[in-house]
Amino acid sequence: MLPIETASELFLVRCRQAGHSPATLVTYDKTLRQFSEYLKSQGTESADKVTAAQVYGFVDSEPGRTVATVNSYIRRLKTLFRFLSEEGYVTTVLKLRMRKEWPRVRQFPSPKDFSKLLSSFPDGKSPFITCRNQFLTRFLADTGLRIGEACALTLEDVDLRARAVLVRKGKGNKSRLVALSSTLLPDLVRYLRERGMHTKDDNPYVFPGERSQDMTVHAYQQALRRACLRSGVKISPHGLRHYHGTMWAEAGGDLVTLQHQLGHESLSTTARYLHESFDSARAKHDEFTPVKAWPKLGGVTGERRRGPRVS
Repeated sequence: MLPIETASELFLVRCRQAGHSPATLVTYDKTLRQFSEYLKSQGTESADKVTAAQVYGFVDSEPGRTVATVNSYIRRLKTLFRFLSEEGYVTTVLKLRMRKEWPRVRQFPSPKDFSKLLSSFPDGKSPFITCRNQFLTRFLADTGLRIGEACALTLEDVDLRARAVLVRKGKGNKSRLVALSSTLLPDLVRYLRERGMHTKDDNPYVFPGERSQDMTVHAYQQALRRACLRSGVKISPHGLRHYHGTMWAEAGGDLVTLQHQLGHESLSTTARYLHESFDSARAKHDEFTPVKAWPKLGGVTGERRRGPRVS
């Protein structure tokens, strides 16, 4: 009998060995602790005694969870029990089904909104910190990088001639080469010039921190949050990544290239950006609907006939 707490600890050790990010480890740890407490309340303490019904009971135990949140819990627990089965800790694999989830229709800021957002970054910080925050916002929208990946970039990771940056520690500890647009390149050159005048020579990071060599994820999250409050524009660091993916798909960019740009392991994850903007779908439908060539229907003429009485 393997206690569920022990099973969770073994799984977390494997996640650390696989190079999962600290944020992912925290999320897994929180989910597994909550799941263990729920199982105890149900009188189950052994991992091999857990049933699919108990998993569904757990994800539904807190009112108000969205389908997306429920599916994220199910996905983590599926990964846990797949690991336990592969390692021989349990004899059966739980067959867990995801909930049906409608594609999300996101509303993104307009170019005018982004202009207002960028002008809202000055908040008493030094001019260079304002410059850094403004450029990082443009950089995230242009490249689709995760904020943690951007904060970890060093000067050695930037190749101006190739118009690319090397992400050394992406999700799952994987590296990839990410393209920069020709539109962003002049901004990057100007930013690096400003950075050189306001940063110590021994600091290798593209985005230096105020009190540390590298800018922290939390520091940018707070800076962006304050700018959003002042401008009335709603966007998050990860929202800028979604914005990049959606605009790419909407402009007709191919999904395989986008998959590499964003660092997705599965193409199905990238394909969701086809559903992100319903406005684009409406416009394309108007253009390509076959009914467009049909003759129009005439109106109803003559005296309206009374239909049969429905009792």
